[in-house]
Amino acid sequence: MQKFKIWFYNNHGKVYIIQYILFSIALLLGVWLIDIRYTWIHDLLPKYFLMEADLSGSILTTLSGSLLTICTFTFSTILTVCTYYTSSFSNSYIENFINNTFTMKLLGVYVGGFFYCICGLFLIRDQFIDHMVIAGSIGILYAIFCMIQFVRFVLGIIDSIQTTKIVESLFVQAQTVIDEQIDKYNETENSKYEKYSNRCEIIATDSGYLNAINSEAMIKKIGDIGAKFIIKAKIGEYIVEGTTLGIFLSKDPLEEANSSSICVDLSKQFTLSAEQSDEYDFRFNIQKIVEIAVSALGSGQKDPNTAVLCAMKLSILLSKIAGLPEHYTSLACNEDAEIMYRGYNFKENLHFAFYQLIYQAGDNPAVIAAILKGFLMIYAASTTKNKEVVKKYAGELYEMAIKDIKTSLDKDMLSNIMAKFR
Repeated sequence: MQKFKIWFYNNHGKVYIIQYILFSIALLLGVWLIDIRYTWIHDLLPKYFLMEADLSGSILTTLSGSLLTICTFTFSTILTVCTYYTSSFSNSYIENFINNTFTMKLLGVYVGGFFYCICGLFLIRDQFIDHMVIAGSIGILYAIFCMIQFVRFVLGIIDSIQTTKIVESLFVQAQTVIDEQIDKYNETENSKYEKYSNRCEIIATDSGYLNAINSEAMIKKIGDIGAKFIIKAKIGEYIVEGTTLGIFLSKDPLEEANSSSICVDLSKQFTLSAEQSDEYDFRFNIQKIVEIAVSALGSGQKDPNTAVLCAMKLSILLSKIAGLPEHYTSLACNEDAEIMYRGYNFKENLHFAFYQLIYQAGDNPAVIAAILKGFLMIYAASTTKNKEVVKKYAGELYEMAIKDIKTSLDKDMLSNIMAKFR
């Protein structure tokens, strides 16, 4: 299921186009049955729904040209928006725009409509020129549907170029992944290796970003042999072929053929791909928020308010994981076997989320104050161990910033924030 989600995430543009082409074929089949094979159905339809074959042919010809033109225009609009994102926000966010449902579905709708109109003309031949048909009426209804989708596309474009909504969408996606991980969180102790007589390293057979781990399939493979699989690779990490993905441990000696088969099967449960996916990786969305914040503080824009917004969103996300103890997580288990995983620790996540933003903020007191306030929020939600990490990081940031800030009022503002760390 996880592999299918990642595959769909990377290919859903093609899926939508194929989906609407198949819908057009089904529509054509229905029209053919009604207009040629079962013409008695015409008597059950409203009279205004029927039109002469030559008029239907003219309508379908006009619609096919219009849909092809609008499809070209839509593609040009998508390229323009992508260029805007590249220059104003983050290259990584282009993927989010392309993967939006309204973006790729619109192309699918137009391609499907063009396919229907062109093929529908073959249904209206000279020998049926005096017949009443519904092919043209269906084409008109499809054109109305296309217009509704185009309006939806325009409204989506308007929303997608607003900075606050971009940051909010990334925040919601990251928060969803974090909440799912917290719900599945099951603390477990890392048993000593001495209890297990067999040890085998699982090696990556391919290179790419680790986007998913199929723990349910893993537990089925080792569920009845008294074993433990400790995953060393991390979600979102780039894995090079030959890298150790994890360590397979079993209590009883296994035959060499059986052991090799299990190792190969476990290796197949890691989904590696050339592109990162935010389906299970909240750090990827954090990275995109950071890139927007850094871009906002660049020489070309100087938009500190966007950086302040990003800092607060990052702080909320980090506060959600700051209260979790740093133990191995049991992804799946039964009476005889267990799949264990340990992702990035809190200190690594905190540094990953803020180090670029801190460097780019420089001596901007508004951004530094927002980051310190965010640290205060994270500090309040942290475990005792993580509180020390946050407090130390905040202190280093304060000492670095206070040297560059010129006015006494700004220095007092930062000092008042630091005084709240207890």
